[in-house]
Order: sequence, then C-alpha cells, then structure tokens
Amino acid sequence: MQMTTGVVTEHSFSIYDLQMRSIGNSKGEDLFSVIRAMEPVVVDSNSEWKARSLAEAHRAFVLGRTIDNETPNLEGVYFNRKVEGGRPNVFTVGLERADWRSAIVIHRLDGHFKSIFRGALPSLSEVSIEEREMWNDPMSRALLRDGLADLLLTWPIKALRAKLRAAAPRCVGNYPLSCETASYAYALMLAETHHRDRTETQKFVNTDENLFGDTCVIQEALLFGAAVLSRDEHVRRMARCCGLRCVR
Repeated sequence: MQMTTGVVTEHSFSIYDLQMRSIGNSKGEDLFSVIRAMEPVVVDSNSEWKARSLAEAHRAFVLGRTIDNETPNLEGVYFNRKVEGGRPNVFTVGLERADWRSAIVIHRLDGHFKSIFRGALPSLSEVSIEEREMWNDPMSRALLRDGLADLLLTWPIKALRAKLRAAAPRCVGNYPLSCETASYAYALMLAETHHRDRTETQKFVNTDENLFGDTCVIQEALLFGAAVLSRDEHVRRMARCCGLRCVR
C-alpha cells in the first residue's frame, strides 16, 4: 500500500531510516517511541483487532505488511463503521520510498488517515498482476527462498536456535537485523516441521505469493519489541523461538 505522505494534513505520521532514526513527521510525534511506550502488539491478518483496540486502549495495535498484502478489502479494514473516526492506538507500518532512500513510515489510524489516499483503496482483486508484482516481486521472493534453502542446508537446528537467541534481543529499532532474524525463525520452523507439514513445505518450494507473510509479522514484532496477535500456529511457533509473547 503506497501512500501520499507528502500531502499536508492533520493526519499524524512519522518517517524513519532503517535504524529507526527520525527523518521527519507531520505533527511533532515520534510514533515509534509512542508505540514502544505502550504495550505494542503486531496484528496478523487472521486476527480481530477492531473491538479489541477499543477494549484495550493501553495497547498499541500495529497493522503491518501481512494485512496490507493479504487482505482482500483494505478499504473495509481501515474505514468501515467499526473504526469510524479512527483509532488513536492503532498504527500502520510499511517500507516506502522517501526522497532517494527506503524509509519506514508509521501512520496513526486517526480521523484524518483517509485524507492521504487518492480515492478509495482498491480491493485485492482489482489490483493487476503487474501492480502486485511491484510490491511483491516474484524474483525477489525466489532469491529470498533460495537464501533460506542454503541456510537450511548449512545450519543445523541447534545452531539456528543459538543464532536466534543471540540476535532477537538486539532487533528493536534495527530493521535489517529484524529482517535477518525473522528469516532465521522461519528457517528453524521449516527445519522442525517440514516432515509433518507438507502444505507449508510446498508453499516454500513453489515460492507462494504469501510465502513470507508469517515472517513479516515476526520481523515487525522484533522491530517494535512487540507481542504477536495471531491464531496461526506457524506464527506463534516462530514468535516463541524469538522470545516474543503471543496473545490470541
């Protein structure tokens, strides 16, 4: 989901480099610090957050790339009647282009969030294959898959566990390390379950379009030092390997 962050509105967003150093913001808010000061939880695409974010105002609910990439109707997710007027404790996060570099952009789901989009958000079925491949490139997925295959062939399970234990506590505020560590967690999950989970193994072999959706949830949780809100056992297993708390 590419957003028009250059539009001057009352909406609150913050932009960071890959080490979460501030590049700029719209309303003087450091949203990364705001989220960290609450009880952050990264939301998986299979989990309900709208009623829960009302009931648990002390939590920061982070909606990341898995929701962005896999949800059939984003317009309904962000702007239906259940979230009319916005939610001050709900945030979106994504990797975008800011000037000449990649940047992490955090948006608060406030009452002005809709103003940054040019019209209604298209449903997933309305996005062409070419457009989808711009933000979910098959060649990039294949390269990542091949790198993980090499990791599985060269690192024993015990070594992967040790690598995760060492890296996970250092991921907060470090986007590259959180990506690397989440890939270790996915590799470990595959190594431990491939003999009884043929479906996930086949997704890996076929470089499925949503192959790295679970990994994105873990990466974002590592980046924010957040808990994970998911019913998916793969996600929960990976979270536990990283020392992340899981909530249902």
